[in-house]
Amino acid sequence: MSIDLSGMSTADLVALSKQIEARKELVQKESLQNAYAEMQKVSSKFGVALDDVISLHNGKGKKTKSPAKYINPEDPTQTWTGRGRKPEWVHAALAAGQSLDDLMI
Repeated sequence: MSIDLSGMSTADLVALSKQIEARKELVQKESLQNAYAEMQKVSSKFGVALDDVISLHNGKGKKTKSPAKYINPEDPTQTWTGRGRKPEWVHAALAAGQSLDDLMI
């Protein structure tokens, strides 16, 4: 399929562009709905709930979040588990002469 764009005005091109975007959104939505329906069929074939499969894939359910071990004394809403990279407030506290023990909950 080929559309000759050379004779189209700016208004025609803008209108065509809007039609294309609307069609793209519709096709994408239909594709998502079809994929979801297929996934439901597969999960029911195995006798499991689709939500359980999705939560397993997302890492939800089995893993539990590690409890916070450290707290920012200047902003108690900021905590850190002690895993991964140190937050900026931990670096600032250490640079100010505090120790990690000072920040423990």
